[in-house]
Formats: sequence, structure tokens, C-alpha cells
Amino acid sequence: MDSISLEQLRLMKHTIGFEPNRVKRNKYKAYRNYFCAGSNEMKEFKDLITKDMAVKDIRDGYIYYFLTNKGINYISEVTGIKITKID
Repeated sequence: MDSISLEQLRLMKHTIGFEPNRVKRNKYKAYRNYFCAGSNEMKEFKDLITKDMAVKDIRDGYIYYFLTNKGINYISEVTGIKITKID
């Protein structure tokens, strides 16, 4: 398993809108998968991209990051909570 920092894990959870109070029966349904990053977060996301846990896209001049399936699965593994994506 790839090693990531606690800050990267926090950003990954934020990307999918993870909220512990919305976990039901050990499952969480992500209601989004995007993060509009500022300069403070770019270094962390660039590292996640090298680990195939995130991808980057530029939309309307803003930089967005999205978690890959590998990134979502990583969160599931470290939290023990099954994460499913929105339809």
C-alpha cells in the first residue's frame, strides 16, 4: 500500500465530501469527487497524482483534482469504511 501523509488523507476525504456522521452500516456514499485547489494544496495533490490516487483537470481557469478508484479504495482501506461513488 502506498504511503501518504495525514494532510493528504484529509484532502482526499474532503475531495469526496467524507463526513463520519453520514456513514451508515459501515458504508459511505460519496456525493462529490472534486477539489478546487489553491496553491497550498497543489504540492500534496501532485504527490497523489504520482501515486495514481488523483488526477488533475483545469476548468474555466481553475485547477480541480479528482480521486481515482485507487484513491477512493485507499480511503476505504485505511478507514475500514466501504466508499461508493455517486451515480
